[in-house]
Amino acid sequence: MEVYFVDIGRGTSCVILLGDNRAIVIDCGKQSGVLLQLLKRFQVQELERLCVSHNHDDHVGGAVAVLTEYEGMIDRVCFLEDGKLLQTLFWRKVKQQIENGTLQTRQLVRLHCDDRPKMLYEERSRKLTLKIFSPRFIDNLQAKDENDANATSAVLVLTCGNRRVVFAGDSTIRQWKRIREERSSPLACDILSVAHHAGIVWDDPSELAWLYSEGVRPSNAVVSVATSNTDGHPRREVITNLIAAGAKVMCTQITTRCCDSLEPLRPGVVPIILPGRSKPTRDLTGSGNSRDVACAGTVVAEIMNDRLLIRRISDHQAAVDRLTTHPGGHPLCRN
Repeated sequence: MEVYFVDIGRGTSCVILLGDNRAIVIDCGKQSGVLLQLLKRFQVQELERLCVSHNHDDHVGGAVAVLTEYEGMIDRVCFLEDGKLLQTLFWRKVKQQIENGTLQTRQLVRLHCDDRPKMLYEERSRKLTLKIFSPRFIDNLQAKDENDANATSAVLVLTCGNRRVVFAGDSTIRQWKRIREERSSPLACDILSVAHHAGIVWDDPSELAWLYSEGVRPSNAVVSVATSNTDGHPRREVITNLIAAGAKVMCTQITTRCCDSLEPLRPGVVPIILPGRSKPTRDLTGSGNSRDVACAGTVVAEIMNDRLLIRRISDHQAAVDRLTTHPGGHPLCRN
């Protein structure tokens, strides 16, 4: 099994290749072009699950095109009911497919659990599960009432044997405290898809230290981030606390928070070898800033029952080390 943390630019998208031309998609970014390109490259013909962690555009925007491309070929569509759902193009497309008979209401799954994680997908012969750990049903209702999509973002956990990958969506510290209350130990994982593109810091910065020591404890952390984002992603405090917790950090794209001049690095800190949003040739925003320059690009993890291998991680980490000697280079994960 392979997990792809797709270089989607602005947004988040992950693909789990199951074999036999089947896959699970978790979030679709703002646009779906790169995601669909990757699915076609690996000849995916059926989606066992299409999961949308919450209804912010950078997670759900590309889902309409995925629903269209795989119409009649999706076993379950999993989504959050929050204050934004009914206004999304995604929901309109779901309704349209129900009306034309290519999607049945029994195929719709609401992403919430009770006091224990809920199964979303399972292959017992491979000891493979995908579960939702948050939000609880009551938390989902409360967040809907508050019209706060982040406060009800799904936390999904993929397990294969004794390997674990956590997809954090845009989950909040409150959700992680609920998860921790239900467990006797932190949620250890081999890879964490970092929430909020490593961009949010709560009112009390010390909560970040708690999150990555007591909430979730990753060995590796992947940040889906866009070069040209104007939100200050990734935040130094987030990366610092991930590193302090012992995680190796890989960002899909690089920003000026890690290097002053990005064009000399194009197409990326490491060569681009898989479909991604990052471009090999000069590309600037209207204000003259670089955009879509890869750091790690699309990150791939091969998962077996007894081990997990992140492709090219040694090459990437060595390239980041070299970036510290590059003029204007100051990678956050090395400070």
